[in-house]
This record gives sequence, C-alpha cells and structure tokens, in this order.
Amino acid sequence: MSIKYCSNCGKQMAYSDIFCSFCGSNQEDNQIIVDKDKISSTDVLKGYFKHLYTIAGCSSRKEYWLGFLWMMIFAVSFHLIWSLSYASLHDSASGVRLLKCYGFVFAFCKYFVSISLIFSTCRRLHDANISGWFLLLLLVPIFGWIVIFVLLCQ
Repeated sequence: MSIKYCSNCGKQMAYSDIFCSFCGSNQEDNQIIVDKDKISSTDVLKGYFKHLYTIAGCSSRKEYWLGFLWMMIFAVSFHLIWSLSYASLHDSASGVRLLKCYGFVFAFCKYFVSISLIFSTCRRLHDANISGWFLLLLLVPIFGWIVIFVLLCQ
C-alpha cells in the first residue's frame, strides 16, 4: 500500500485518498509529496510563510523550527542594525530624529515577528492535538516555558 502526506497538514494518508482525514483539504489540487524525508527546506519555508498569519491547520516540526530560526535571524539582525545605528547617531539632533524613525520600524518588525511566532506556535500545538490556548502557559515562569517547549518538540 502506497502512502502520501497531506500537503496542508503533513499527516500520513493512503495514496488513493482524495481528502485528508485530519484537515479535510483536497489533495487533487495540491502537489503530492510521496516521501516526507524528501521535502526540501525551501518547500518548508514556503509553507511557513504561506500560512504565516493563519491559526487554523497544522505545522510540522521541521516547518515550525526552520520558520522559528529564520524569524530569530531576522529579529537579531534587525536589532543589531538598530543598536549600531543608535551608538553612532544618538549624539546629534538630526540623529535623534532619525533614531525615532528607526525605532518605529524596529517596533513594527518586532510586532511582525512576535505575532507570526504566536500563530505558528498555535499551528504547531494543533499538530500535537493540543489547543492553542495552551500558549497561556507561557505566562507561568519557568514551569510553563518548559511545558510549552516539550509540547513543541513532540
């Protein structure tokens, strides 16, 4: 019996199935991936950014962690640029005005990264059949963080 994986949620299904039994997506329109190990990193990142602001659905472990890595690289590099510009521009009056603009763009980028990580974490928890409301455990210091990390690694 041949198997394939849903192009929407990544769950294993029979090759002859037209609809995914987990998420219900139509498999006739989508590209069928026969082997999960052959999914390239670029395909995973395309899937991550395609569903960037969607809570519904699931996110595979590889998709979540690669997306998380790229978002952290983006956030750290932007923070580094802002820190270097602050160190060089905070002495002059025109530099302070420019830093206010940089600060606005920096805050927008942090907002973008934070919201997208919340949505992708909800999708990752859905993959483990856990409600996205479990993210509220992050409000509990140390214990909640450990529990969420373990749930994300399942």
